[in-house]
Amino acid sequence: MRELISQAEINALLQGLANIEQAVGQVSGQDALDRLSPPGEPLPFFIPAREHLHRGPWPGLQAINEQFARIAPEALVGLLPQVSDMQAGKVRQHQFGAFLAELPQPSHCYLVTIEPLSGWGLVVFDAGLTLAASAKRFAGASGPAPLDAIDTMSSSELARAGLLLELIISSYNKAWHAFAPLNMVADRLVAQARLAHIAAARERVVSSSFHLPLGDVVAAIHICLPHASLLPLQQVLRCTTHGHLPKPDRYWHQHLTRELQSINLTLAAKLARFDVTVAELLSLQTGDVLPFEAAPVIEATVDGVPLFACEYGTLNGRYALRIDQSLRALEPARSDPHHGN
Repeated sequence: MRELISQAEINALLQGLANIEQAVGQVSGQDALDRLSPPGEPLPFFIPAREHLHRGPWPGLQAINEQFARIAPEALVGLLPQVSDMQAGKVRQHQFGAFLAELPQPSHCYLVTIEPLSGWGLVVFDAGLTLAASAKRFAGASGPAPLDAIDTMSSSELARAGLLLELIISSYNKAWHAFAPLNMVADRLVAQARLAHIAAARERVVSSSFHLPLGDVVAAIHICLPHASLLPLQQVLRCTTHGHLPKPDRYWHQHLTRELQSINLTLAAKLARFDVTVAELLSLQTGDVLPFEAAPVIEATVDGVPLFACEYGTLNGRYALRIDQSLRALEPARSDPHHGN
């Protein structure tokens, strides 16, 4: 068996990929689908095009960033000196390793949750922001942050950094409010950005940069979110303005509802439970009788999930269960920490 392929075979493979890209580039829309696949046959899947499935501009996220750039300086004016207009950069989609390589040093790096989305986010801002906030409070001089600025910061300066983070997150959540209910919450400070494993080095992330002039110093704020975490909101983020959302497909919703309602489930109820020793279990023989009293309330479950509280009895000569209460309706009350107080 050969382990190496010839140069002619390599050229043939490359020529095949080039033909695919040329065919896709010349035809667009429904015409492309008709030419690439005859009617009634499945569409071909091109592995080289897989990386481009979700690429494209996200004007909705850019609008969110611009809104954040407008309201953030108002929130930071009490902490930072000479706060002027913040500039929002373009939304970038690149690998997480590339984002880490471009971060300025030194900088504060905070892990954040992005409820209700899954995954983690990253908020990074220059150490110069913290030094500027401390200089305003203690009437000191601020300038470019030295490389060991974070290691030599006092507890008071680190507390100012935490306060800056709270104001940044609060303003960012307000900017999201008109588009989607994103709630970013600070989790912890990480010593180095490369220790924040919000994604693999080659996985795609969406990063936004904001530049804030502070006199002669220009500080930067970076917000990085995993691309996979934002995919559930891609329809919102691809819209140019709030309210320009695609209408829900009612036919699909009704069809899905009918299909779900036709699924067969097994409703099970345990009438009794016995506690026996190993010796008693080994001594059981055919014909032995195990007496028991049925519990006054029996739980009916589906796949182990309790759904109904029932009573056991007979009806028309058959064993039966009478549903007394729905257990799913009681869950909000049970989850309330103040319930029963």
